[in-house]
Amino acid sequence: MIFLCIVLELAHLLFWFGGLRLAHLFRHAARQQDRPVARITNPISRAETGPARTSPERARSDDHPDSPRTRSPVTIFRPLKPDTFKLRPRLQNFLDQLTPGDEVLFGVSPDQALENAICRSLFKRQIRVSVLQCEPDRFPNPKTNKLAQMQAHAGHETWILLDSEVAPTACFLGELLRHSSQTTAITAMYRFTGISSLSELADAIATQHFLWIGTLWRRCLANQEHLFGACIVVTRSMIERIGGFQRLGDYLADDYHLGHALHQAGFRIELAPEPADVDMDRLSWGGYFSHQLRAACTYRTSTPAGYFGSLLAQALPAVVAGTLVFWQIGLLVLLTSALLRAIVHFLIERTLGGKTSFRRILLITPILLGMESIAWLASWFLPGIRWGNRKFALHRDGRIRR
Repeated sequence: MIFLCIVLELAHLLFWFGGLRLAHLFRHAARQQDRPVARITNPISRAETGPARTSPERARSDDHPDSPRTRSPVTIFRPLKPDTFKLRPRLQNFLDQLTPGDEVLFGVSPDQALENAICRSLFKRQIRVSVLQCEPDRFPNPKTNKLAQMQAHAGHETWILLDSEVAPTACFLGELLRHSSQTTAITAMYRFTGISSLSELADAIATQHFLWIGTLWRRCLANQEHLFGACIVVTRSMIERIGGFQRLGDYLADDYHLGHALHQAGFRIELAPEPADVDMDRLSWGGYFSHQLRAACTYRTSTPAGYFGSLLAQALPAVVAGTLVFWQIGLLVLLTSALLRAIVHFLIERTLGGKTSFRRILLITPILLGMESIAWLASWFLPGIRWGNRKFALHRDGRIRR
């Protein structure tokens, strides 16, 4: 039993510390690929003019055909959810990042009077803004229900799908489009910003770190077949090829099934080199608990075998195995796991560009360890989930009951 405890703990640490190494390699490769080539545009020597002041991001965005200044117009889908925090300034800043010719489609339901009014008050010259009233419950998935009704109004070939909370910059949008093509869909990992409480920090770390590390391991073993719903770049022809967004309307994990359908149709899926900035909504501990249960059910219904195996990425099996020998061993394994996980979460935060202190991460790590095991266990037995203010019953294959 002691040997089993050691093996389980090594598997747990291998997933996280090995994933951290994969994250460093991925970011390094992305930076090497995107490194701009120095150009001499003036015969005057650098000694006379001083060092160049142009940043790498500015150099990439100005020189490339898909830069914010020169890229082709796109249609951006933003199906809005109710009660989004600071929606008006967030959307106005979003419009300021766009270029002439871009088109924005906001999707709202009839009961979203506030969101409807905010979107209709927005304006930017040479940007077409449309607010679409979407009928409720054509499809069980609230987000896909709006996307399915918005797609007929898109005017451009290239589409960007953005969640309500995503706050993209002009340079970020340009980088996404630079990596996309008629045969390649692009998705971006999350990086939560505007975190104001420990419950929000716990939710951010639990969501983005597990998703990112799990995706990097998946990319090592096979082709990426899933998308992250917050930020996706596709084309009209891709969506038409798979039968439209309505094909995904019954599924809880619409982003996973969209990626799977595109992969089956022969399209490639690539991960953007930089994560998308997502403004964190205000979240209580109850909201954190509810969201983690929904996320666990989403993982379980999407890839049951893979999610079952993710138990080895948790501290619980090693703690249980140690406790079965002596409770002191179980406690030692738990404390060791908490400390090492806090270290790896801190390092992942730094890799993603976060500035959360180690003390705050260490404070919430025991909660993360407990919640991931509770959510994993509950996902196999829960008959449904809570999404916002609504409850949804689920079939075993992840379809939402009508």
